[in-house]
Amino acid sequence: MKCGTEIAATAGAVVWFPDSTVRSDATTRREFASVAVRLAGTRDVTRLLHELMWNPEDASDPLIPHLVWLAYEKTLARATDAVLDSELAWLDNEARPKVLTPDRIAVNYMVTDYIVPRVMQRLAATGRPEDLARCVAFVGSATDAYVRVRRKALAGLSIALKDQVIDAPKNWPAVRDQMLKEADAETQRYINLLSVSFRDPEALKRAYETAHDLKRSPEDRAEAMRQIALLRHPDALSTLLSATRQELSLPVRVEAMRSLSMLNSPGIAREVLEFWPKYPPEVRSEAANLLAGRKEWAKQLLDAVGDKKVARTDLTDNTILRISSFRDRNLNDQVGRVWGKMRATPKDLDELINKMRASLYEAPGSFARGKAAFEANCAKCHKFESKGAEVGPPLDGAARDIEYLLGNILDPNRVIGQPYFVHLIEKKNGTSEVGLLAAEDPQSITLKVENNVLKVIAKKDIESHVVQEKSLMPEGLDKNLTQQSFRDLIRYVMAHPFITHVKLDGKETNAGVPGRIALPEAKDAAEAKIDTEVTAPVAMKTRLQLGSSGMLTVKLNDRQVYTGRPGADQPDQASVDVLLTPGVNRLIIEVKYKGAKAAVYARFLDPDRKLQYPE
Repeated sequence: MKCGTEIAATAGAVVWFPDSTVRSDATTRREFASVAVRLAGTRDVTRLLHELMWNPEDASDPLIPHLVWLAYEKTLARATDAVLDSELAWLDNEARPKVLTPDRIAVNYMVTDYIVPRVMQRLAATGRPEDLARCVAFVGSATDAYVRVRRKALAGLSIALKDQVIDAPKNWPAVRDQMLKEADAETQRYINLLSVSFRDPEALKRAYETAHDLKRSPEDRAEAMRQIALLRHPDALSTLLSATRQELSLPVRVEAMRSLSMLNSPGIAREVLEFWPKYPPEVRSEAANLLAGRKEWAKQLLDAVGDKKVARTDLTDNTILRISSFRDRNLNDQVGRVWGKMRATPKDLDELINKMRASLYEAPGSFARGKAAFEANCAKCHKFESKGAEVGPPLDGAARDIEYLLGNILDPNRVIGQPYFVHLIEKKNGTSEVGLLAAEDPQSITLKVENNVLKVIAKKDIESHVVQEKSLMPEGLDKNLTQQSFRDLIRYVMAHPFITHVKLDGKETNAGVPGRIALPEAKDAAEAKIDTEVTAPVAMKTRLQLGSSGMLTVKLNDRQVYTGRPGADQPDQASVDVLLTPGVNRLIIEVKYKGAKAAVYARFLDPDRKLQYPE
């Protein structure tokens, strides 16, 4: 590593700035990186890129690593074999930790975490045996003295070769055996994945044993199901079908159904449809995707819908998108007969949104049931509160008020950004794939599908590739949820949920998900008392948001915290800082009002959603 200026030290790692012209603020470095992207196709910008990779704090920058990689990929694409060897040697040296003192090291996280795995993916995707051998040699040179580099490199290779079976490079056996001598559990998992891609006979045996070993983790067994399908184990079909029907672990069962797509047995559709009513919802979803992926299976699936053996609601817009990608007139006509039109008109969707908005006032929502509804319907594509898959945009941080949720859940195609356009690929073998573009290089396209699954498709195997300005999130989610389940889902996902379960003048009252606590009609001046509770896990400073046209007197734990007239019978018209104590806190709102449609709204700001309410 060049001599540089030490900036900070955290947990034993030191980050550095180089002493060079690129030593500047992040905005200037982004400009340098943008210039490198523009010039990389015609000019040698390697030295500039090396300099940009010398700023480890940029590893977490939202733009710089991506820009650097775009330029570096162009550089690698036009590099000679000698230049490739030189660059791999530079990366090998740069990725190694530099010992400063016995207890302090310097680490270039830009290179180790961002550049190295992408270089492995890029070279493995060229299809040249010599490039794959270079990758294996690089992995072998990353000794266990710094296992992070090896893991990142192995991860990049594993992604590039996922769902492929190819000849192993000649240097693989020696590198594999050496790595196994010192491999930890995570490194060994990547070695096993590559062994499957390299047709290792021991990998086939190991996958079959793991799939049937109930003592292994569900994740290991699910991966083993995929491997025995990929490697065409003689008992793959019977093992997978049995798992879809009898397996107790849901992740294993789901992966078994998904992995059936790698097999081309003519009886698969019949076997899957025969057991359809007994599948849990998650498995039925995968079964629909499976059968929609082959033309002959899609016809049998639509036949079953027409015969009422498969519910129409088991098919989403994305299922139909997949079937329509075959561009088969008979299939499209069958879709129209048994499933219906592809997309509701804007008028239909507006009417649906109005209907579902009104239903939110009819009954309360359950946070616990809403969580279950999210996990069943949304978590396979959206990450929320550290759970779920990152296929669509994460929900954390979104505004998540009721209008935002109504529009995005019921009409996801109203506003859709380019990163979330749907890619429909028909392959020459008669199968199809639908997903979001995760990566592309001259040899392959990688799609991200439900549950964060990556599908690597060689361009030579593609018959057609269509991009639709349409969300991967299906319209028609309301058809898969009862109105009560929809209320529960909104209650769970919305930010800062309203107080909905109260006693109004001593009588139990539910305000509905939008939190409108309706007051009795009063032709003359009247008074009412609202009494409720909220449970805090620890002492919390927060804000109480209030709405009403009446005069309010608010007490929290017998202490008056607000008096005044918020201004209107709408949410969040006034607010006051409050302190919640650990355990149950009692909130009393006394209101003086007049009129036929008077109401009170109340909620605590709770960005981390730690508070609990009666249900």
